[in-house]
Amino acid sequence: MPAERVLTLTATKSGRQATVPAWNQVHRLACALAGERAGEHVSTTPKRWSVALHEVDGGLRIGLRMLDDARLLPAPPADVKLGDHRYQVVGIEDRSVTFGELLQGGAATAVRMEHRSPATLSVPTAQYPDGTRGPKRYLPLPEPVIIYRGLARRWNTHAPAALRLPDTVLTEISARVALAEHDIRTVVADLGDGKRPGFVGRATYVLAGADRDDHARTAFTALSGFAGLCGVGSQTSHGLGAVTVTLTRTTAARQADG
Repeated sequence: MPAERVLTLTATKSGRQATVPAWNQVHRLACALAGERAGEHVSTTPKRWSVALHEVDGGLRIGLRMLDDARLLPAPPADVKLGDHRYQVVGIEDRSVTFGELLQGGAATAVRMEHRSPATLSVPTAQYPDGTRGPKRYLPLPEPVIIYRGLARRWNTHAPAALRLPDTVLTEISARVALAEHDIRTVVADLGDGKRPGFVGRATYVLAGADRDDHARTAFTALSGFAGLCGVGSQTSHGLGAVTVTLTRTTAARQADG
């Protein structure tokens, strides 16, 4: 089942403030926490795990999310190196959720995502008549079809066969998912070996039109909750695309951190 381990970090040198590191440094630490070398993870698509990093009072919190149903989180270290700084691990939180539990999350009428770190959405490259492809492009906008197709691809890669989402349901989601509102700003993410345009801020997603049955909205709700674990867009193994998700229903709302 998908599992998350959140480590709370404080700088080891007295009086030294924790600073937010570069995204490529976050990736190297996440690879070490996952028991992998950086090169092993880069070649894996869709990703087996994602990572989220944010500041807290006096330190940092890093969350490693294992998406593969068969993988376990390695034992955490007593301290870690992040960039040029070493941090002590002062808190550990573990949590998990099954794909079945996500599918039992009800039916959301709207999904609000707080895009906490830059989301970089990859746009399909054009193919020329000679078979070659154009350069990779990134869209710094909350385009719902790209977001939910990416979530569905990761879900069907990691979920047990019996809980994978059928193409008919995913086609209906792509035809109906819409952006209801947003308040975002453009942010350029520097990955060390290149820069990518992305966005941060708030966006609300809905399914337009009437439901023909419960399947599309149930899957839409499950994928939205899953976004809190796997993130949205590309380079989620570097800390990009982290979201906090609020599912709004007719009688209640549920929140998940990403």
